[in-house]
Amino acid sequence: MARNTDDKRGMEALSSILERVMQDTLPAKGHEISRVWDVWSKAVGPDVAKNAQPKVMKKGLLIVNVASGPWAQELQFLEADIRDRVNSAAGVELVEEIRFKVGLGQQGKGKRKK
Repeated sequence: MARNTDDKRGMEALSSILERVMQDTLPAKGHEISRVWDVWSKAVGPDVAKNAQPKVMKKGLLIVNVASGPWAQELQFLEADIRDRVNSAAGVELVEEIRFKVGLGQQGKGKRKK
């Protein structure tokens, strides 16, 4: 069946619409955590970076996995300062709140081998 090219006036290609939607949604979400990762070591310093790593970013909330309970407690006291340093290093207000969760390097622990 032949298509009539005259009917295309005023219509936008589906691929163009999908590309715009993808740029407006998915990359923005992935991009935020990428920007945090890019500036994390610089913002927090090497000691903290070894013991705390950004994990998830959702609606301004940054979840950071830390090596131990004492690290989580110490970093919680420094949350406002870390948030400000990350945002400053990123050059944009990405992080509104940080939560620290014990679990750095915990993948696989607690699983039994058969």
